[in-house]
Amino acid sequence: MIDSSDVIGDHMWLWRADHGSGVGWTSNTAANGLVVNGTDVTMYGLFVEHYQQHQVIWNGNGGRTYFFQNEMPYDPPNQSAWMNGATRGYDAYRSRAR
Repeated sequence: MIDSSDVIGDHMWLWRADHGSGVGWTSNTAANGLVVNGTDVTMYGLFVEHYQQHQVIWNGNGGRTYFFQNEMPYDPPNQSAWMNGATRGYDAYRSRAR
């Protein structure tokens, strides 16, 4: 979570493990990869993978992302486990900036 303004991120890889020993949909939970609340936040190389809800929620104004790489989660056990109300799944990059 970034609550400060005028932040620069460079090559940020945020990853929720979705395979391997000891991991699973209900054992290593994490809703969102990155939440930006600050203004004028800049990301150079943002990699966000396998979170259980929105991968990125961008609430701050005036920011920029110059490269975004994303993988949605591979491990929901079924569609009903990965629902956003009536919507099947969540956004990779959700902007709530005003």
